Parts: sequence; C-alpha cells; structure tokens
Amino acid sequence: MASILIATNAGRAHVGPCVPVARELLRRGHAVYWYTGARHAATVAASGARFVEPQAGEFLDMDTVEQDFPELATMKPHQRGPWWVERVFVDPIPGQYQDLRKAATEFGIDVVLADSTMAAASLLHEIDGLLWATLSMAPMAIPDRDVPPFGMGWLPGRSPLHRLRNRLVAGIGDRLVMKAPLARMNATTGSVDQGFDPRLSAPGLSLTLRAEVDTLVLISNCPQVNNPCNGFHPTPIRVVVR
Repeated sequence: MASILIATNAGRAHVGPCVPVARELLRRGHAVYWYTGARHAATVAASGARFVEPQAGEFLDMDTVEQDFPELATMKPHQRGPWWVERVFVDPIPGQYQDLRKAATEFGIDVVLADSTMAAASLLHEIDGLLWATLSMAPMAIPDRDVPPFGMGWLPGRSPLHRLRNRLVAGIGDRLVMKAPLARMNATTGSVDQGFDPRLSAPGLSLTLRAEVDTLVLISNCPQVNNPCNGFHPTPIRVVVR
C-alpha cells in the first residue's frame, strides 16, 4: 500500500471535498497524511487521516479572511483578485514547500494529492521528483466562453453579447489586472526551484567570482518589477572587472 500526502488550502470549500477521498483511500489500506491550515485539524482527524501541522508554511484561512483583513471590504473587484492571488496563494509558497518536503521525507510519502491551488505541491514534483496528482476545487476558474471571468459574480450566458463580454473582460484581466500577481507567482516558484531566497539580499552585499581560464561573461540588462531580488524592488548593481 502507498503513503499518500493530501495538501489543501485552508477553507471549508477546499478541505471538505477531500474528506470522502481520504476515507476511501484509508478504506483501501493506504496510509493518508493531510497538510492544511490548523483550523481544519479536527476535520482532518475526523476523516481518519493524520494531520500534518504547518510549521514554516503559512495559511490564510479562506473562511475568515475577510474578518482577518477588513480592508478587503473596501477593495474593488479588480483589486481583490490580485490581493487574493498574492496573499493567499503566492506568499506562502516557499514555507509550504519546506513543510511538504519535510513531511514527504519523514513519512516516506509515495504520492502527493494536492488541491489545484497549492503551487507548493507542484514544486515538490518538479524539484524532488515526487509523484503528484491534483484534485480541483475550483471549476469556475477554468476558462469557458459561456462562463464569466472568475470573481466577477456574473451569471453565465450563451448569447453572442454574453460571450463578447466574457472574452473582453477576461482579456483585460489577464493582461492588466492579474499580470503582475501571476508573474510574481512564476518568479516565486522559480526562486524556490533555483534554491534562491530573495529575502537574503541586502544593500552592500557583494559576490566575488574568480576566472581560472579565459572566460566570456554575459550579464542580462533587463530590469523589471517581477524580479524577486530585493523584495521585488530591484535596484542598480555595480560590476567591477579586474
């Protein structure tokens, strides 16, 4: 039998659907562990799975996020989407990856079954080669010409006018509203993949390299706001060749 690690974001809509899955896996004789927010430990225990407590990783509980962050109530829809992506999904990635990696080693995990919004689980597959499968909790986030863009609160419609509206608003959202948060997600997952912690950089730090053979050095001169260096605020650097 296999050792399976379930990983879900913290929220009843994400935890609840996995309960029957965990029970069925246990019924088939598998060992089941479950990594999610601490507020859902009782639900995990009731399913029969073993709760894996977050340590380095942070979870913003989706059930209470508006009470925990009252400023959300004053945000417009186009501001709330990027806030959710960055705070709920992107910021926790490095710590969640550390927790998942530790659990995989400690419990001899064979496969990770993850909520589709848990980017840290995909890193466990990409970096460490662990088998990884997803269980989607958010079908409304899948693009469809008859379905309005995620988060707008509009009803679906199949008329040409509805489809035109959906296509235009989705295009604006992808190119303007969500571009920066999604780019930051790519940069964050990339920094974890490369073993680079952007929080380690500080003013005045230097790196010395010695070439022991004739060497051609190329430096990319492409400053942009999606670089994770310096907390996503890259500043000029000085290069000295001796």
